[in-house]
Amino acid sequence: MSKLPKLADIPRTAVKSLADADAAVEAVRRALVEMYRVMLDEDRRTTTASFWAKLGTGSAVGGATAQWTYTWTEVIKTATGYGGWATKPNGRSGLAARNAAEELDSGGTVAPDNLIVRMHAVRVVRGGQWEYWFEYTGAL
Repeated sequence: MSKLPKLADIPRTAVKSLADADAAVEAVRRALVEMYRVMLDEDRRTTTASFWAKLGTGSAVGGATAQWTYTWTEVIKTATGYGGWATKPNGRSGLAARNAAEELDSGGTVAPDNLIVRMHAVRVVRGGQWEYWFEYTGAL
């Protein structure tokens, strides 16, 4: 894990000329750019950009009847309008995507097969495993 630079790490010098002032401003700019880069890097370690996926079958999680895991395949749009989704060549797929809407679900409604969803890869903070999550909130 990278450490953010601290403002105290920026050398402090007496400003005796415009060049000194420019150098001081440049040092602060570099420190801020590094802080931003580190924050982005930390965020990239826990999430990825979302992507489109087609759900397959759902399986109840353990004894819970209201929480499911879903098979899924990454898809791309190949035609305008409704429909026109195709499996992405060399795309991702998995056996255990989870629906964020089922986190506290007590209703037991499973998401329909072949539903197109926006999928998010999320890294578990402790342990570092990746999980795939989407949100589907109602029956069609």
